[in-house]
Amino acid sequence: MKVGYIPGALDELSGANFPHLIHMQENLRALRTRLPTEVLRAQRASTLFVSFRGRLAGRWMEKAPLFMMRRLVHVVFFCHRFFELKAKLRDAMYDFFIVRHCISNYLVVRYLHRQRAKLLLEMHGFRHIEDQEYGQSKRSSLYFESIARMERSVLNWADAVTVVSGGLRALCVRLGVDGRKIHVIHNGVDPEKFRGPTDPEPVLKTYDLKKAVVVGFVGSFARYHGLDILIGIAKTLANRVQGLRFLIVGKNVHGSDDWRNEVAIGGVGQIFTFTGEVPHHLIPKYISAMDIAVIPDFNTYGSPMKLFEYMAMGRAVVAPDVGPIREIVSNGETGVLFKKGDVAGASKSVELLIRNRPLRDAIGQRARQKVLRQYTWERNAARIRRIAEGLI
Repeated sequence: MKVGYIPGALDELSGANFPHLIHMQENLRALRTRLPTEVLRAQRASTLFVSFRGRLAGRWMEKAPLFMMRRLVHVVFFCHRFFELKAKLRDAMYDFFIVRHCISNYLVVRYLHRQRAKLLLEMHGFRHIEDQEYGQSKRSSLYFESIARMERSVLNWADAVTVVSGGLRALCVRLGVDGRKIHVIHNGVDPEKFRGPTDPEPVLKTYDLKKAVVVGFVGSFARYHGLDILIGIAKTLANRVQGLRFLIVGKNVHGSDDWRNEVAIGGVGQIFTFTGEVPHHLIPKYISAMDIAVIPDFNTYGSPMKLFEYMAMGRAVVAPDVGPIREIVSNGETGVLFKKGDVAGASKSVELLIRNRPLRDAIGQRARQKVLRQYTWERNAARIRRIAEGLI
């Protein structure tokens, strides 16, 4: 069985291994151990787009008021890319296609559907929801309705759809997609990279945390990651827990507000340490330096990869009680959940684990066992193979 994998147009721009999207790297790596998989790219279109974006006109159009002009340029790029991909799809023989769900692949999915190709759509979220809630809420309702119609069409054209949470599955069904063809496959972890606690000494020494109680966060600082909750926890516990420090690992990649400024304004900057961007293969060392790992907030349809990585490293997790997390974490058994947005509840949960090391160690061990048993990229690849075999 030969598989053609088609990433999103903007995913292609980061290079052959999609370095900014670890879940895509891991999915492909695991999938290639099960199926011969070839990534299909439109290299000429991507090269032209990168060249344009680097010129004065491209930089000028990055300004916020030029949103619609920027979208028009993207549409031209998507169309150019489609015709380049179409030639490859027409000339090569594939038994099955896996296509990343995004607006840039609308024409690709439409073409494959008309060619009666077997198609699995890999879905991580809805563009019309993410733009409206986290990015472009001031745009017209017609804009969001148009995107929603395109997404509904793409989902209905696919033979099978994989989603990363039950919440995302429910959104698909609400949009009119046949629930029988939707498969929930959460994100996962590579057990070889996340082998459990490693020596935290180098990280603790580098950031002067050797005598601290370390509460940690790993992420990309998106708007829904809950900086305000984290600041609230810090304010609540700063005078109650001696030596408390917050270790923040990651880089702002979504254009959200500057965390350092917000923390300073909140009056707790002195107990926060920001590492900046860290290569993914070093993340286990940083998680090992944490006594407790926190997810301050999350949306209702995603699948936080940091959750699986925290758990695989044997760390007790404090997280909001929202669907995608509740699907993975059993409260009090493999993590501690608090009501979404409840700063007092989140602070109480963190303090409980700080003061009860046997409890947090037991929770961390149970969490690790659960992740290694149920949530690895290899298990995900095996499920995708079974879906493909069923369709073919």
